[in-house]
Amino acid sequence: MKDKQYRRIAWIVLAALLVSGCQGVVGQAEKEGPLTASGTIQADELRIAAELGGRILRVRVREGDPVRAGDDLVVLDATSLLSKVAEAEAAVAAAEADWRAIGAGARAEEIAAARAALTLAQAQRDGALAAWQNAQEAIENPQELDAQIAEARTQVALAAQGVELAEAELAREKLLRDQRPEGSMERSIADLQVLAAEEALSAAR
Repeated sequence: MKDKQYRRIAWIVLAALLVSGCQGVVGQAEKEGPLTASGTIQADELRIAAELGGRILRVRVREGDPVRAGDDLVVLDATSLLSKVAEAEAAVAAAEADWRAIGAGARAEEIAAARAALTLAQAQRDGALAAWQNAQEAIENPQELDAQIAEARTQVALAAQGVELAEAELAREKLLRDQRPEGSMERSIADLQVLAAEEALSAAR
């Protein structure tokens, strides 16, 4: 019997201590402001990708470093683009050699074929060189690339708005035309206006 009474008293004392402890914490929060506690913050994981592909030479940030939009995170290797430039230059040199080897006694078809091959090789070389230069500029000036992308998106949005306006204008002209009597001068003018609206819509698209 006494054991049961002791257990009951012990449970009552324990409950009282727990209640008083909670009141103390609440009172501290009300008097002293926010509570300070330790814990772990789980950050969101974002997947990013470079605008241009390539092998990564080095990473300029470490895990946990703060970064802002436009910061250089990695340095890409432009060796593959440079190799394409070298291949294109070699093709130009070979085409020039073929052109010189033809000589004055070659047929017109052979001269034309060699000239076309040389022109094509030069165009491929210029394209490879331009691609490498664009890659270098994109790596060195990512903000400029972002600005170009934003401008392109703006142009697409404006073009879409232009199509919508042209479609609305065409619908309005058709409605006005249908209200004109058949064979009347007003109907003929309305037909021309509908035709102009259709051409404007085709141009907007």
